[in-house]
Amino acid sequence: MALVNLRGAGVRVVPGANMAGEPRDELRLDAVTVDALFDNPLPALEQPLFVLGAMARSAMLVGALERALELTVQYTNERVQFGKPLSKNQVIQHGLAVAASEMVAAKVATRAAFASLEAALQARTTTFDVAMAKVRAGQAATR
Repeated sequence: MALVNLRGAGVRVVPGANMAGEPRDELRLDAVTVDALFDNPLPALEQPLFVLGAMARSAMLVGALERALELTVQYTNERVQFGKPLSKNQVIQHGLAVAASEMVAAKVATRAAFASLEAALQARTTTFDVAMAKVRAGQAATR
């Protein structure tokens, strides 16, 4: 970890956005003087912060999956093809059922991880539950 004066010479913050349009600025350091260097200042927090980050990501993915499914169901009910809504097509129904089951599985895994965290943040099982939730939510988001 390094301590750098953000108002110093060679430091620029370049405004930007990710693919979803969310703000993601870029910090550019060109020939910057480092005021102080630290080894890992909080080694005891490394694992808990990683776990909390994975939990947050799992929760965000589940929320995105829920909304995507809502929008997809709405669209397939409104869109008419060959004289009937797309949602009446068996292939579409199957795809929606798979998406719904993936979303529910990710939601259950994420809720289990939050329950485990509530019981004991430092417990080994919490780390496993969070890892399981993140993997499950990630898999569901890519299917």
